[in-house]
Amino acid sequence: MSVEKPFFTPITIEGELIEFDHLNPFQISVPSIKARRDLVVDIKFTNHCFSFGDEETEVDEGELYDHNGRRRIFCPQRYQLSLELPNILQNMNHPKVKVRQTTARRNWTHVVQVNDLSLPYEGPYYIFFELRKAKHDEKDDLKLTVESAYHEKETYDPPNLLGRMGFQLLCGKIYLGQRVATKR
Repeated sequence: MSVEKPFFTPITIEGELIEFDHLNPFQISVPSIKARRDLVVDIKFTNHCFSFGDEETEVDEGELYDHNGRRRIFCPQRYQLSLELPNILQNMNHPKVKVRQTTARRNWTHVVQVNDLSLPYEGPYYIFFELRKAKHDEKDDLKLTVESAYHEKETYDPPNLLGRMGFQLLCGKIYLGQRVATKR
Protein backbone atom coordinates (compact mmCIF):
# COMPACT_ATOMS: atom_id res chain seq x y z
CA MET A 1 0.00 0.00 0.00
CA SER A 2 1.40 3.42 -0.93
CA VAL A 3 1.34 6.26 1.57
CA GLU A 4 0.49 9.62 0.07
CA LYS A 5 2.87 12.42 1.03
CA PRO A 6 1.11 15.02 3.22
CA PHE A 7 0.54 18.47 1.73
CA PHE A 8 2.08 20.11 4.84
CA THR A 9 5.10 18.58 6.54
CA PRO A 10 4.39 17.64 10.17
CA ILE A 11 6.25 19.60 12.85
CA THR A 12 7.30 18.80 16.41
CA ILE A 13 6.67 21.28 19.22
CA GLU A 14 7.62 20.47 22.82
CA GLY A 15 7.98 16.83 21.85
CA GLU A 16 4.49 16.61 20.33
CA LEU A 17 4.13 15.70 16.66
CA ILE A 18 1.65 18.03 14.97
CA GLU A 19 0.22 16.79 11.69
CA PHE A 20 -1.85 18.63 9.13
CA ASP A 21 -3.54 15.77 7.28
CA HIS A 22 -6.90 17.47 7.75
CA LEU A 23 -5.63 20.22 5.41
CA ASN A 24 -4.72 17.95 2.52
CA PRO A 25 -6.30 19.16 -0.76
CA PHE A 26 -9.73 17.83 -1.65
CA GLN A 27 -12.54 18.49 -4.12
CA ILE A 28 -16.22 19.31 -3.86
CA SER A 29 -18.92 19.31 -6.51
CA VAL A 30 -20.88 22.57 -6.55
CA PRO A 31 -24.27 22.60 -8.28
CA SER A 32 -24.44 25.71 -10.46
CA ILE A 33 -27.71 26.97 -11.88
CA LYS A 34 -25.76 29.67 -13.72
CA ALA A 35 -23.34 27.22 -15.39
CA ARG A 36 -26.12 24.63 -15.82
CA ARG A 37 -23.99 21.85 -14.41
CA ASP A 38 -22.06 20.74 -11.36
CA LEU A 39 -18.66 22.37 -11.04
CA VAL A 40 -15.66 20.54 -9.61
CA VAL A 41 -13.85 22.80 -7.13
CA ASP A 42 -10.30 21.88 -6.09
CA ILE A 43 -9.60 23.15 -2.54
CA LYS A 44 -6.15 23.84 -1.09
CA PHE A 45 -4.95 25.62 2.04
CA THR A 46 -1.95 27.77 2.93
CA ASN A 47 -0.09 27.54 6.23
CA HIS A 48 -1.61 30.90 7.21
CA CYS A 49 -4.54 28.78 8.45
CA PHE A 50 -2.38 27.54 11.35
CA SER A 51 0.35 30.16 11.71
CA PHE A 52 0.85 33.90 12.11
CA GLY A 53 3.42 36.30 10.73
CA ASP A 54 5.97 37.66 13.16
CA GLU A 55 9.41 38.73 12.08
CA GLU A 56 10.50 39.73 15.59
CA THR A 57 9.62 36.74 17.78
CA GLU A 58 12.40 34.28 18.46
CA VAL A 59 11.19 30.70 18.67
CA ASP A 60 12.94 27.39 19.15
CA GLU A 61 10.14 25.37 17.59
CA GLY A 62 7.24 26.13 15.28
CA GLU A 63 9.02 28.32 12.76
CA LEU A 64 7.58 27.92 9.26
CA TYR A 65 7.83 29.66 5.92
CA ASP A 66 4.90 30.40 3.67
CA HIS A 67 4.60 29.92 -0.10
CA ASN A 68 6.33 33.30 -0.62
CA GLY A 69 9.25 32.47 1.69
CA ARG A 70 8.01 34.72 4.53
CA ARG A 71 8.60 33.62 8.10
CA ARG A 72 5.57 32.35 10.05
CA ILE A 73 5.10 31.03 13.59
CA PHE A 74 2.88 28.05 14.45
CA CYS A 75 -0.30 29.21 16.25
CA PRO A 76 -2.06 26.63 18.46
CA GLN A 77 -5.36 28.56 18.33
CA ARG A 78 -5.39 28.81 14.53
CA TYR A 79 -4.40 25.14 14.35
CA GLN A 80 -7.26 24.11 16.64
CA LEU A 81 -9.76 26.05 14.53
CA SER A 82 -8.25 24.69 11.30
CA LEU A 83 -9.40 21.21 12.29
CA GLU A 84 -12.91 22.31 11.27
CA LEU A 85 -11.95 23.97 7.98
CA PRO A 86 -12.73 21.01 5.67
CA ASN A 87 -16.24 20.72 7.19
CA ILE A 88 -16.80 24.47 6.99
CA LEU A 89 -15.84 24.52 3.31
CA GLN A 90 -18.07 21.56 2.51
CA ASN A 91 -20.94 23.32 4.31
CA MET A 92 -20.38 26.45 2.20
CA ASN A 93 -21.72 24.40 -0.70
CA HIS A 94 -25.33 25.25 0.14
CA PRO A 95 -27.74 27.54 -1.78
CA LYS A 96 -28.26 29.82 1.24
CA VAL A 97 -24.58 30.40 2.12
CA LYS A 98 -23.31 33.89 1.37
CA VAL A 99 -19.70 35.00 1.17
CA ARG A 100 -18.39 38.54 1.27
CA GLN A 101 -15.97 40.23 -1.08
CA THR A 102 -12.91 41.83 0.52
CA THR A 103 -11.89 45.38 -0.28
CA ALA A 104 -8.93 43.96 -2.24
CA ARG A 105 -11.62 42.62 -4.64
CA ARG A 106 -9.52 39.59 -5.52
CA ASN A 107 -10.60 37.41 -2.63
CA TRP A 108 -13.60 36.57 -0.47
CA THR A 109 -14.37 35.67 3.11
CA HIS A 110 -16.79 33.36 4.81
CA VAL A 111 -17.52 34.08 8.47
CA VAL A 112 -18.72 31.51 10.98
CA GLN A 113 -19.36 31.93 14.69
CA VAL A 114 -17.23 29.92 17.12
CA ASN A 115 -19.43 28.85 20.02
CA ASP A 116 -17.54 25.78 21.23
CA LEU A 117 -17.26 26.05 25.03
CA SER A 118 -14.20 23.77 25.01
CA LEU A 119 -12.21 26.45 23.17
CA PRO A 120 -10.69 29.49 24.92
CA TYR A 121 -12.26 31.90 22.40
CA GLU A 122 -15.55 32.55 20.70
CA GLY A 123 -16.98 34.86 18.11
CA PRO A 124 -16.28 35.42 14.42
CA TYR A 125 -13.91 33.08 12.57
CA TYR A 126 -12.88 34.55 9.21
CA ILE A 127 -11.95 32.24 6.34
CA PHE A 128 -10.32 34.15 3.47
CA PHE A 129 -10.15 32.48 0.09
CA GLU A 130 -9.36 33.11 -3.54
CA LEU A 131 -11.49 31.46 -6.20
CA ARG A 132 -10.44 31.28 -9.83
CA LYS A 133 -11.21 29.32 -12.96
CA ALA A 134 -8.98 26.30 -13.57
CA LYS A 135 -6.83 26.16 -16.67
CA HIS A 136 -8.32 24.47 -19.70
CA ASP A 137 -6.11 21.37 -19.41
CA GLU A 138 -6.89 20.75 -15.72
CA LYS A 139 -9.42 18.14 -14.61
CA ASP A 140 -11.35 20.46 -12.31
CA ASP A 141 -13.36 23.60 -13.07
CA LEU A 142 -12.36 25.96 -10.26
CA LYS A 143 -9.46 26.41 -7.83
CA LEU A 144 -10.23 27.58 -4.30
CA THR A 145 -7.27 28.49 -2.09
CA VAL A 146 -7.90 29.22 1.57
CA GLU A 147 -5.34 31.97 2.06
CA SER A 148 -5.89 32.56 5.77
CA ALA A 149 -8.27 31.77 8.61
CA TYR A 150 -8.34 33.35 12.05
CA HIS A 151 -10.70 34.26 14.83
CA GLU A 152 -11.38 37.86 15.76
CA LYS A 153 -9.41 39.07 18.76
CA GLU A 154 -9.37 42.36 20.60
CA THR A 155 -6.03 43.16 18.96
CA TYR A 156 -7.47 42.70 15.44
CA ASP A 157 -9.75 45.11 13.68
CA PRO A 158 -12.53 43.31 11.82
CA PRO A 159 -11.70 43.12 8.11
CA ASN A 160 -13.19 45.69 5.74
CA LEU A 161 -15.65 43.82 3.59
CA LEU A 162 -17.86 44.72 0.66
CA GLY A 163 -21.14 43.12 -0.43
CA ARG A 164 -22.36 39.55 -0.25
CA MET A 165 -22.98 36.91 -2.87
CA GLY A 166 -24.15 33.31 -2.72
CA PHE A 167 -21.20 30.91 -2.82
CA GLN A 168 -22.80 28.73 -5.51
CA LEU A 169 -23.62 31.81 -7.60
CA LEU A 170 -20.02 33.05 -7.21
CA CYS A 171 -18.71 29.70 -8.46
CA GLY A 172 -20.94 29.88 -11.54
CA LYS A 173 -19.97 33.46 -12.32
CA ILE A 174 -16.25 32.80 -12.02
CA TYR A 175 -16.53 29.67 -14.15
CA LEU A 176 -18.36 31.64 -16.86
CA GLY A 177 -15.99 34.63 -16.60
CA GLN A 178 -18.73 37.02 -15.47
CA ARG A 179 -18.31 40.06 -13.24
CA VAL A 180 -18.36 39.36 -9.53
CA ALA A 181 -18.09 42.87 -8.13
CA THR A 182 -20.34 43.61 -5.17
CA LYS A 183 -21.44 46.86 -3.61
CA ARG A 184 -20.65 48.04 -0.13
